[in-house]
Amino acid sequence: MLHVVLIVRDQSEELSCLLHRLEDLDLPLRVLVVDDGSKDGTAQVVENHPGLRDRLGLVQHVRRHGCGLALAAGLRRVLQNGTPATDLVLTLPPHDKLEAASLAGLLRRLEAGMEVVVGTRRVDGGSRAHRAPVRNFWDRFLTGLLRFFFPLPGVFDYTSGVQGFRLSALERAFALHGRNLVTFSGEAGTVELLIRLGQMGARMGEVPWAEGPGTPGPRHGVSLAAVWESVWMVLALAGPWRRSRAGQSAPDNRS
Repeated sequence: MLHVVLIVRDQSEELSCLLHRLEDLDLPLRVLVVDDGSKDGTAQVVENHPGLRDRLGLVQHVRRHGCGLALAAGLRRVLQNGTPATDLVLTLPPHDKLEAASLAGLLRRLEAGMEVVVGTRRVDGGSRAHRAPVRNFWDRFLTGLLRFFFPLPGVFDYTSGVQGFRLSALERAFALHGRNLVTFSGEAGTVELLIRLGQMGARMGEVPWAEGPGTPGPRHGVSLAAVWESVWMVLALAGPWRRSRAGQSAPDNRS
């Protein structure tokens, strides 16, 4: 079973398109939408979607938690209802047009034994959605910084919104860290999840991710709050990471 987790905030139109594409896939899947405080009727899109039926679920936050904490909430829900020994999990940004060949490549890597697979647009075979220049610069700078402090074997694109997991790896991660698995509320939280899994020694890799034609980039560029959160994440996690790579156990809580 493939569990698709979608974190959405005020993106009802994009969500509706992606749900229709997921409905057309010839795969045993369940879709969980985490509505992170939307004001545009996102919940109604889920409730009124004609397809997927009992395979479509909704977690609704009355107020905004941030995509990192919303993702953690979605993964906990999947873990409650899934079968860790066999199930896979995929996270996608709601604006993704979901190119079927790219999805097949990612799932093959997971089924072959990888525990974490990132879909990247930064290698041959990938395609990058249009983004503001400042967003492209920030993603590249942050990726370089993260690769220096937290080298993850097999992974170079830390900021991709496309991530695949074996549910068994997430089960081990939640058992080890509990609610401290993801502590940063925004996009830094999705990177934190990768780093935590890397600390555990999860088998990780990447595949090219090509989006369908006409796929827009994220609506926003990068805010000062997001920059600060990412810098704080690096400072908070760098010490535990270095100690764990030296053969000591990394602490569960940030100092």
